[in-house]
Amino acid sequence: MPISPFPFWKEAPFIRLLAPFVAGIILQWYLKTPVAAWWTGACMAISGLFAYPFFHLYSQYRIRWINGVFIAGLLFSLGAMLTHYKDSAPLAVQTASFCQEQVTITVIIEEPLSEKPASFKTIASISAIRSRNRIMNGGGKLLIYFSKPKPGDSAYTKPSYGDVIVFRKPLQAVKNFGAAGSFDYRQYCAFAGIHFQVYLGQKDFLISGSRTVWLSNLLLYLRDWVIEVIRKNIGGKKEQGLAEALLIGYKDDLDKSLMQSYSNTGVVHVIAISGLHLGLIYALLRYLCIPLAGLKKARWLKPAIILSALWLFSLLAGGAPSVLRSAVMFSFMVMGETISRKTSIINNLAASAFFLLCYNPYWLWDTGFQLSYAALAGIVLFRKPVYRLTAFRNIILDTVWQLNAVTIAAQVLTLPLTLFYFHQFPILFMVTNCIAVPLSSLILMGELLLCTVSWTAPVARVVGWALQGMIQLMNASMAHLEAIPFSVWKNLSISVEQAILLYAIVFTISGIFLQKTGR
Repeated sequence: MPISPFPFWKEAPFIRLLAPFVAGIILQWYLKTPVAAWWTGACMAISGLFAYPFFHLYSQYRIRWINGVFIAGLLFSLGAMLTHYKDSAPLAVQTASFCQEQVTITVIIEEPLSEKPASFKTIASISAIRSRNRIMNGGGKLLIYFSKPKPGDSAYTKPSYGDVIVFRKPLQAVKNFGAAGSFDYRQYCAFAGIHFQVYLGQKDFLISGSRTVWLSNLLLYLRDWVIEVIRKNIGGKKEQGLAEALLIGYKDDLDKSLMQSYSNTGVVHVIAISGLHLGLIYALLRYLCIPLAGLKKARWLKPAIILSALWLFSLLAGGAPSVLRSAVMFSFMVMGETISRKTSIINNLAASAFFLLCYNPYWLWDTGFQLSYAALAGIVLFRKPVYRLTAFRNIILDTVWQLNAVTIAAQVLTLPLTLFYFHQFPILFMVTNCIAVPLSSLILMGELLLCTVSWTAPVARVVGWALQGMIQLMNASMAHLEAIPFSVWKNLSISVEQAILLYAIVFTISGIFLQKTGR
C-alpha cells in the first residue's frame, strides 16, 4: 500500500476545518465582499446540514461527501464574516471625519509607556470624541508619543498605564518609515486596529483620572517585580536587557545592536517568547507535578496547576500571538492527557490557529504568528526524517545532530517567509542554533530559579553571577559568528508570488522526501 506523503491530513481533522476558514478570511480581506453574501452562504450551508438526515439512506451514502462541502462552506462564510466585523477601517474613516472640526479627545492608556530616544510611546484607546454639538463614543486605537522632560523640569508629569487623558491636538494618520518597498509599518498597525498617532507635549494633555482592572495591575506588579530581581542580581546593561526579554518578553532595555546580531545569525527566536519557552516551562511543570500523579482525588489538580501557570506566564509575557498559540496548543495537550487520549500535535496546532483566528482573524498577517506556526509545523513533520538521514554512536555527536535536525526541520517551512519579510538568510544558522538554543534554555531555567530564590540574597547573587556569565558567553558567541565573512546572505528580496512558488516547490520536494523516508 503506498505511503501518503502527508498523512497528517487524516491524523489532524482540524486542518480540514482550518483550510476553508482561512480561505474565507483571505478572500474577504482582498475582495471586501458585502457581508450579506456571507450570511446567505452560511444560512444555505446550515440548511443543507439540517436537510441531509432527511434524505433516503441510499441517497445519503451516495452523496455523503456533500456534508463536508456544507461544513466547508459554513466555515468559509464564518471566516469572511469575522474578517468583515473585525475590520477597523470603517471606524477609522468615521473617526477621521468626526475630527475634521475642533474636538476634545478622551483616551485611556492601554499599556505601560516604552522609552524611545526622544519620547515615550504607548497605545491608547479612544473613549470619546467631543465637538461643540456632537459626541462620538469610541473611535479605535492610536499611538501616542509623549515628550520627554527637559533638563531641570521638576513639574514634568509622566502618564502611566490606565490613565485617562484629555487633549485637543489633531490626530495624524500612522506613517511609514524607511525606504519604499521596506516594511509596511502603516499596514502592520492597521492589522492591529491602529490608524492614528499623535505627539503630545507636557502642556498638550490633562490627566483626568485612572481606569485599571485588578488582573492588569497584578500582571504589571509581577512584571515590575521580575525586572527588579533581574536588575538587582544580574550585572551589565546588555545582560539585563537580554534576561528581561528572554524571561518575560520585556524589550525596552534590549540593546539594538545585540538584537541585530541575533537576527543576522538566525537565532532571534530565542529572544522572542515563543513555543520554545512555553515548552520548557511545560516540561518543568510536569516534572514538578509528578508527586500528584498518585492522588486519585486530585486528578484535575495537576492540569489546573499546569494550565494556570502557563496562562499566567503567557499574559505576563504580553499575550503576543506566538505566545497565545503555544498556550492554546499546550492547553489542548494537557486536557488530552487528562482524559487519557492520545493527541496529535499537528491537530493541536491547527486547533490553536483556528481558535486564535476566531478571536482575531487579522493575526493571520502577523509575521510572528506565521513564523511560529511554520517553524513548529516543520519540526513536527520533518524532524524525524531529517534525524534518520544519519546515525552517530557517540552520545554527544548524536545529541548535536538531534539539535541540528530540529533546526533544519524548522527552516524548511520558514525559509520562504524569512526571505520575503527579512530579505536575508543566515548561512550559519546550524552552528548558531547549536550554541544559542541550549544556552538560552539554561538561562531561562536559571532565571526561574533566580526568581524562586530571590528572597535569599546570597544565593540569588550566586545564581545571578552564573546567569550573567552564560548571557555574556551567548552574546559574545553570536557577535563573533556574525563577524565571519558571508555569515549572512543579504539582499534576497522576493515577491508574494515568488514566495508562493517557493512554498509549492518546498511542498513538492517535501512530499517526495517524506514518501521515500516512510515517515
